[in-house]
Amino acid sequence: MVDRRLAAILAADVVGYSRLMGKDEERTLKALRSLRDELFGPAVAGHKGKVVKNLGDGWIVEFTSVVEAVNCALQIQTGLVGHEAIKLRIGIHIGDIVHDHDDIFGDGVNVAARLETFAEPGTVAISDAVFGSLDGTLRPSFDNAGAQSLKNISRPIQVWTCSPGRPGSPDSSGSVRSSSGSSADGGRPSIAIQPIATSDNRHEIRELADALTNDVQSYLQAVNWLTVLTTANPTNETYVLKAALRSSGSKLRLDAHVTAKHGGNVWSGKFDGDIESVFDWQDRVGEDMIAQVLGHLLDAERDKLADVSLEEMTAAQCELAAQLHFALVDNEAFETTLRFASSAIKKDPQFADAYATAIVSYLSGVASGSTKATEPYRHCLDNWIEAATPLALAHPRLDLVVGIAMYFRERDGASLIDTVNRTLRRGASDIATLANCGWSNVWLGRPQDAIDCFDRALRLGRFSPWMLPALGGAALANVQAGRYEAAISLSHKGIERSQSFGANYRALAAACALSGRQDEAREAMGTLLQLYPDDTVTKNSVRAGYPKNEFTERYFEGLRLAGMPE
Repeated sequence: MVDRRLAAILAADVVGYSRLMGKDEERTLKALRSLRDELFGPAVAGHKGKVVKNLGDGWIVEFTSVVEAVNCALQIQTGLVGHEAIKLRIGIHIGDIVHDHDDIFGDGVNVAARLETFAEPGTVAISDAVFGSLDGTLRPSFDNAGAQSLKNISRPIQVWTCSPGRPGSPDSSGSVRSSSGSSADGGRPSIAIQPIATSDNRHEIRELADALTNDVQSYLQAVNWLTVLTTANPTNETYVLKAALRSSGSKLRLDAHVTAKHGGNVWSGKFDGDIESVFDWQDRVGEDMIAQVLGHLLDAERDKLADVSLEEMTAAQCELAAQLHFALVDNEAFETTLRFASSAIKKDPQFADAYATAIVSYLSGVASGSTKATEPYRHCLDNWIEAATPLALAHPRLDLVVGIAMYFRERDGASLIDTVNRTLRRGASDIATLANCGWSNVWLGRPQDAIDCFDRALRLGRFSPWMLPALGGAALANVQAGRYEAAISLSHKGIERSQSFGANYRALAAACALSGRQDEAREAMGTLLQLYPDDTVTKNSVRAGYPKNEFTERYFEGLRLAGMPE
């Protein structure tokens, strides 16, 4: 029976496979096994893809979601940046496919295969149909390669390409490593994820192990303060996460533990489930395990830092302490974050991450109305921006932060849009950068682009210190977009985490007022004005330089209706 349907098809091919095999067959086969077990297989499974053809030196993979297909391709190519032996070409198209026994045919396959041959080594080439289905976080990653006449394809295809290996993109580990400047006196903590092992040879169990490996990798890579490597042979990482998936009939058990570099168990846990509800179990276990892992890593790192005085801390330790204190985004958090971040700069004036954390903390405090916390550092800002600018070229997060600072100074919205798009193009996947891209779009009155950034940040970084700013920004963007119920729900989630972050109360008050829930609006506004007694509509508008458009005016009208003074 012929099975015909619409699907996103990813075609991947190893560049120079025959040459590599002729030169060193054993080494090439070992590299391909590592690629399959540690990167390709987990990425495909984690993005809900299905390998429908394994050609030895290439693959055809089917996805039901275009976004999943593209994210999978970018993750794979990012993980291969700098690999000494293996390079891939990848093409993606969406179209009709036909399953016939063990083979697959159709327009989706044919065009994807031709896009793969068009792609340069290490790049991803997609059709215009795929590009049109991407959101505002993925579109900037691709360059327009124009209309191309592809072999055996009757019509020209508009092609878009992405090169994850360009300067500032994620590195060859498959993780987004920070270009943290010099700071050789002590780095951030790192963790090696070993691919989840299983002795069960059933295809669905091995696929589940790969998917869980990818989920763990994706969640941890979104943590800005942690360097992540997926490898079967960890060497010098601070921590190692190892897990095994066991099964008996329909019963599942995941055993996991984290060990420290110098010995000792940091955490261990067991997660039971049933194959009958495998997808729900996969999602729940991935989130539960990472919550446990990150909670214990945070405790371990806080304990380490608590035993070190500010004078004894390295620049990297100061910057990590600054990020960990930023989590509550209130007056006290801004004061502590700025103290640690400014100390990191003094200890290492070439430390890019320290400038990024210091500048964004200062600007966030200004935008929030926390002038008590920011005023002592007002005289530092210009010096920080001047010193940071030459470092930003190799550091996407700092490039964005400097762009935001220039917007606060010059109110050039077009320039900030360019900076946000450039940042997203350079492979941003950590929650801090995505959250800052989202807030930039909020300040520019571009709610849908903001929501795209925040949705991805909240999906990937729910365990990060930047979670609260992302929730508050997402709530405010949804007010601008007129999605009041979503804004109210996000505001309440933020308030559950902190009762002192003003953005949540502003968004809640405006959303409730605009949806006719006046009592709730006035209650939220009352709480806000207790936290920020001098807050007004005008001050909110001026602090972040909101342009006048229908989206920003909707938000300010909501604040007025809720009772905020003009």
